Amino acid sequence: MVLAFFLVEASLVALLGMLLGVATGTLAGFRMYFSDIKEDIGGPFMFPAMEVGGLVALVYIAAMAFTIASALRAASMPPVEALRPRE
Repeated sequence: MVLAFFLVEASLVALLGMLLGVATGTLAGFRMYFSDIKEDIGGPFMFPAMEVGGLVALVYIAAMAFTIASALRAASMPPVEALRPRE
């Protein structure tokens, strides 16, 4: 049960962070394109969906891989022990 909670929390945090990052990056690129670059390039604004999707998948897999190790360790010990600070 603890393992599932860790994985769900990490999944939500990772997905929310990626969503905010992609949205912020796309908005910044869109604004830069229409403020400065459009005259130089002369083409339409392009969103590289395949590249962004691949990076999002890679980052999500990495986040889950690094979460699983610590979640397994925390799930195998009593909750009081898992929350105790270590020196």
